[in-house]
Amino acid sequence: MTAPPSNPNSGPLGTTYQVGGTDSGGNDTTYKVRAVMVDQQSPLAPYGSLTNPADHLAAVKFRITGVTGQSSDDANTNASVITGDTTQYQAALDDTADGPNFSSGSFTVAPGQTVSGWVTFELPPGQGIASVQWVPSSGLSDQAGTWIVAGAPPAGAPATPSPPPTQPPAPSQQAPQGSTAPAQNVSAEAVVTQFYQDINDHNYQAAWALGGDNLNGGAGYSKWVAGYATTVSISLGTFSSFGSDQVAVSLSAVQTDGSTTTYQGTYTVQNGVIVSANITQTS
Repeated sequence: MTAPPSNPNSGPLGTTYQVGGTDSGGNDTTYKVRAVMVDQQSPLAPYGSLTNPADHLAAVKFRITGVTGQSSDDANTNASVITGDTTQYQAALDDTADGPNFSSGSFTVAPGQTVSGWVTFELPPGQGIASVQWVPSSGLSDQAGTWIVAGAPPAGAPATPSPPPTQPPAPSQQAPQGSTAPAQNVSAEAVVTQFYQDINDHNYQAAWALGGDNLNGGAGYSKWVAGYATTVSISLGTFSSFGSDQVAVSLSAVQTDGSTTTYQGTYTVQNGVIVSANITQTS
């Protein structure tokens, strides 16, 4: 595999990078790649096993969108992660119960077409993903990207920080018709990350089902949704102690006026649903 460049483009989870290449006919192709979700304690798919039983599985969800031409690439080859002790890990090729691995890592997208998939990594005890890297098969450094996973602990110390005293401005109540219960075999961190992905996608019913109903302060569903009317996007970094139902988060919310508001704190997840939050605004 091509080694990552020393100074790749860098940004928080949710940042989009554009990758160029050529197809089998020599025609230029371009796609966009975004790391949208990190699961620090990803559940193995049925019948899966780790090389070292003491290790744990971590996973990153990527979203790929075609721009020009028909782009084909391999997420298992392009993706790698850096842990808190600065060790780089390549894809483990183990399947996760979080979702599919594209087509065994491979994907093809036409202009405007979007596909999503998970890439897994086998990590030693006490280590979590601190950053995610994507190096296209061409190995061009100006097309490589790094996503920083905010809140990742130093080496050997995956501790959850002390929770801030207040809860963020989150609106809601009156559950929408047809809400479906979230899956309960996904880790707490994956639930929180998906909650904000749903908000970014304006899929408020899904976010409500994942815990918005418990964070509305009695305001009701419509007011909860209206509370995000001036929010353009939310970038999320998460980390939770392995086996913990409490997830430490840092949030950056871009508003319609161009300003950015940041928050830090914790969410508590039980049975696949966010049940409480303790968040404070930091800027």
